[in-house]
Amino acid sequence: MNSSTGSSTRSSSPNSTSASTRAPLTVAFDPTPPLGADILALFRGPFAEVRFPDVDRDSLEADAHALLSCQVQVESLERALEAARHDTKEAAAQLLASAGRALAYAKVFAMGQPALEAALSDVRALQGESTGKERGPKKRRATRASASVQLPIQASSESHPEAAPSGETETSSEHVEAAE
Repeated sequence: MNSSTGSSTRSSSPNSTSASTRAPLTVAFDPTPPLGADILALFRGPFAEVRFPDVDRDSLEADAHALLSCQVQVESLERALEAARHDTKEAAAQLLASAGRALAYAKVFAMGQPALEAALSDVRALQGESTGKERGPKKRRATRASASVQLPIQASSESHPEAAPSGETETSSEHVEAAE
């Protein structure tokens, strides 16, 4: 706010740079909203020299640059997060390999020592959990015969002749018996 005139200006402060001197930012995803892109295009074209009290081409370019700067930061953090997830998976795999070796040694060491054998019985790998087995009740899958059973359709074939081809007028119970 300019105290002598009482008006707000966004021009040539020492911290702002003009749109022409600002380095372009490269992003994988441009988050600029469609309205923002359309207005920027107008102020880069036919409205380039138009200045409103608090909005002009430079202020719009500064806002767009700030948005792209934020997107650069987001993409950088996403890459760092992905790298951290990758490192976490590798560390988990390393721990699992070390634990497997330790378990093998512990089994041999515990042979003939009931207290140690009992302690090993609580290890989840011995119960098949590390191999993906016995994680829960298995779901039954439909057999071919039960998968081919068709449910009855309430619409009559007279109102929809394409629904039931001629010669196929089996009832649902006849179709179930045929499938078995």
